[in-house]
Amino acid sequence: MADESRTGRHHSHRHTRRHIEHNEISEEELQNLSEELREAIGGEAAREKREEDKARHRRRTSRSSRRKKKKVNAGRVLLVILAVLAGIAAVALLSILILQRVGQSRLSQQDTAPDVTASRMAEAADPEAEASYEEGLIRYNGEYYRYNEDIVTILFMGIDRSVQEEDNQNVVIGESGQADTLILGVVDRKNGKITLINISRDTIAPVARYNTAGEYVDLMDMQICLAYAFGDGQEKSCENVVRAVSDYFYGIPIAAYAAIDYEGIGALSEVVGGVDVTITDDFFTERYPEMAPGNTVTLMGRDAITYVRSRDAYSYTANNDRMQRQKQFLLALIRKTLAATRQNLSIPLALYNSVSGYMLTDLGAGEITYLASQAVKYGFDEENMRSIAGEIVELDQHAAFYPDEKKFYELILEVFYNKE
Repeated sequence: MADESRTGRHHSHRHTRRHIEHNEISEEELQNLSEELREAIGGEAAREKREEDKARHRRRTSRSSRRKKKKVNAGRVLLVILAVLAGIAAVALLSILILQRVGQSRLSQQDTAPDVTASRMAEAADPEAEASYEEGLIRYNGEYYRYNEDIVTILFMGIDRSVQEEDNQNVVIGESGQADTLILGVVDRKNGKITLINISRDTIAPVARYNTAGEYVDLMDMQICLAYAFGDGQEKSCENVVRAVSDYFYGIPIAAYAAIDYEGIGALSEVVGGVDVTITDDFFTERYPEMAPGNTVTLMGRDAITYVRSRDAYSYTANNDRMQRQKQFLLALIRKTLAATRQNLSIPLALYNSVSGYMLTDLGAGEITYLASQAVKYGFDEENMRSIAGEIVELDQHAAFYPDEKKFYELILEVFYNKE
């Protein structure tokens, strides 16, 4: 049996070898096939391992694919967002440019100086010379001048009481408040130059008076700030101030006005993040030690209002000191606003909207945007701010400002007229 068994195994071996030789399969290949076969029939563990490897591969491939898709999707979303923002910025810029054009067009529609303006200027220049006024020309010190029709004039007023309509329901004519701050803005559309002329509230000028029924009574010389009192605390008050200032400047046309109450100054200072000023006098030192001369402070809200509004009620020259503080504050505010506007052209419009509740004006958003664009383009500095030379005297226990007529006349020629 043993020999038979050996013979059978040997026969089998020979048969296998012949099969290998017949199919040209090497022993090494056979060994590899045997190992694969043993792995293939190695049981459930081997199959599970293979399935797990396949699943891991699929997950890895899936995650990689999702990451790629996410990157692609994120890139697309970013491009869409950038495109939308660019579109919004373009629309905003276009809107601002349109507002500028509209504002420029509206301000350009002001009336030219009437003949009475030139004739009054001519008479003041040389009352004895009949030839001092010829076809709109004014002769002064041997030179000829003609009114500059490229300029636009706007009156800015600071009012000492609220300008909101609900606060003016029962106003009494003559007690509607006062225009404590008066600044005449002059914009030359041709060269972009902006000039601000500070007018003393105590200036004695003819002011139109009205009775309690709102009917015209007469013209009376008084402090020009009181022109606001003879009105309704709203548009009529503003218009009466405009008439008084125009007449005081020999009848020059004033195209528009903007009146802001002192609460608006506080709001404006907060919107711009405060206004930095260097204290020049000791008026506030006793109450506010930090506001000693030489100190630089940032004024916001009530502090800003106090700084531009306060004055010594017992001093006839107190308003002059206050006007210097107002000029200082205004210049610092303009500089800060222009710096911000160079980075964002919508800043003036935002400021305009922020103080609209404290303001009366016939200026629209377009005019404001145009004026700001001119200031940004051509610049604005202290030399653009002018004051009227003169003296302050006591008149009926009140301060009265009278200009140096010669210097005042020459200031008007310089700002409003062109030399021929």
